[in-house]
Amino acid sequence: MAVSVLTVLEKAGYLVIWVQSGEKAVETVRATANLDLILIDFNLGSGMDGAQAAGIISAFSDLPVIFLYSPSEENNYKIGEIPCYGYLLKGSGGYIIQSAVETALKLFNKCQSFEKKITILKNKENLLNEAQRLAHIGHWHWELTEKALYWSSEIYNIFGVNPETFMVSAENFEKLIHPDDLKQFLEQRQYMLDHELDKEIEHRIIRNGGEIRHVIERAKVIRSENGQAISVMGTVQDITERRLAEETIKKQLSEKETLLKEVHHRIKNNIGSIEGLLSMQIKSLVNPETVSVLQDTIGRVKSMGILYEKLLISDEYKECPAKNYIETLVDSILALFSDSRITIEKKIGDFNLVSKKLFAVGIIINELLTNIMKYAFTNNSNRQITIALEKVKKRVTLTVQDNGKGLPEGFNMDSAQGFGLKLVRMLCEQLDGTFTTQNHKGVRSILVFRI
Repeated sequence: MAVSVLTVLEKAGYLVIWVQSGEKAVETVRATANLDLILIDFNLGSGMDGAQAAGIISAFSDLPVIFLYSPSEENNYKIGEIPCYGYLLKGSGGYIIQSAVETALKLFNKCQSFEKKITILKNKENLLNEAQRLAHIGHWHWELTEKALYWSSEIYNIFGVNPETFMVSAENFEKLIHPDDLKQFLEQRQYMLDHELDKEIEHRIIRNGGEIRHVIERAKVIRSENGQAISVMGTVQDITERRLAEETIKKQLSEKETLLKEVHHRIKNNIGSIEGLLSMQIKSLVNPETVSVLQDTIGRVKSMGILYEKLLISDEYKECPAKNYIETLVDSILALFSDSRITIEKKIGDFNLVSKKLFAVGIIINELLTNIMKYAFTNNSNRQITIALEKVKKRVTLTVQDNGKGLPEGFNMDSAQGFGLKLVRMLCEQLDGTFTTQNHKGVRSILVFRI
């Protein structure tokens, strides 16, 4: 019988290795590479039978097996869990033998392809699980119609529950949410289900043992054609370390802000002390030029003191309201001269400036206003000064105008030797701006810079 099968297969183009015992079959499969199929008779005479030989082979090889049998042998042999790809009745014709072999090979190849795909999917799943473990993020799927909730493996780790004992359900999940966060969580979840939008919900959970963790849920609602929510898919990420780090940073920032306020306060006090000493010194002087110089210095010190005072009451140290600072500065400079005949108009825009730039603007205003008070007016009783500061998009313009006697003939700002005007030029360069001064119903000075 084996000879006829051998002849059919060889005529069909197969290379066949023929052995006559179960022991030899096992030995040959172990020693031979690139085998495609095993065709084995149940009855191999003395020694092990075909089923026994196939069982031993299946322990180290996944080759497809076809069993040869006769009707009288149907109940004599048990193959158990041996992977069998067909049975071939002894005495079958050549076409049936060839078809059985071809069918078994096709089935085996499909199974191999399927197993390979399963292996690839398992590898991808393992990679996904490992990535989620490293990122402390898991994914979930909630079937609303079936009330079924699915968790990935990392969610069990995040929530600190055993996947073998914890029954995943919406109700059991809600029991893990911090009681103080549960009401808001349920309201936000219901809002997400009622409206067509994705949602982020941050809340706390309580793990076994009472440990509190912070998580963030990101969800997308899947809806039917009529708009009804049928399922929700999403992720949950453990952000506890991030939250703790943020709280630590906030605490450190608060401590530094307190320290910075204290530094500003001490600087302000020191500036006030310097101003007081200069004022005391003026009272003991009789030389008009010396008094004038000290008055100019007091004005500059005042501009710094006022800025620090504004910074102290501001929540921001980088920026300060220009309107409040400039108006207070102008009033303090005028107070140094006590001239009731002067009318001053302040047109200061309500915007913030970086404190460094605002300080430079304040010094420039101090110099220009001091010069006006000292030199612009002679005997005219209608003494008017206008100070305007405006911001248009990224450009800031300062205009200082008086109705005094004007600039002396031949005056050139670039060649002016006075300390105050040199200071104005230097600060203008720091602002990367332009400064012009000209006669126009008195003197008009214009500073323009970008922010």
